[in-house]
Amino acid sequence: MPRTPLPCELLTGSFTSTAASALGVPRKRQRQSDVLIPSRGIRIPLESPNFAACSLRAYTDLDDESVLTHQSAARIWAFGLPPWMQEDWRIHVARDRTGSKPRRLNVVGHRLTFKDGEVMMHDGVRVTSPERTWLDLAAVLSVDELIAAGDSIVVAHGPDFPRPKEALSTLAELRRMVGAHPGTQLRHHR
Repeated sequence: MPRTPLPCELLTGSFTSTAASALGVPRKRQRQSDVLIPSRGIRIPLESPNFAACSLRAYTDLDDESVLTHQSAARIWAFGLPPWMQEDWRIHVARDRTGSKPRRLNVVGHRLTFKDGEVMMHDGVRVTSPERTWLDLAAVLSVDELIAAGDSIVVAHGPDFPRPKEALSTLAELRRMVGAHPGTQLRHHR
């Protein structure tokens, strides 16, 4: 017997089991072999696009407070990350410092305080701003790796370049972010 196709709204990336149920998709259908279950309540159709935002969207749909941070946010923004970090696919999710730390399979939970403008929606995902993401990475990257990550977000390539790119931030905005968070711990070596 052929399986019932998933609604097209669920084929754009990850989704919550609650969203699927709201569209009339039974739990049994959500557990079939064409749907990956990376964590409780989260589903990814195997035929969905393989973009970071699509795959990680459901993690911020679980509640109104969860935010992608650290290397998960860096993947959304397409930062240049060192190879050791590119190989680590755990998902970094934060909630406000006054709330509970996210706890689930494949998730590194954080409790953080965010200032205005440090959390935004990008490609349908609640994520830290490029500047805040860079600041959060300062605690885990070496100085050279942090400089390379910063360079990847302030660099721009014009239309004559083989892969045009707009800058995500400026050096002044990165300096402002550091100034807004005095006492942030930097990693001095790796």
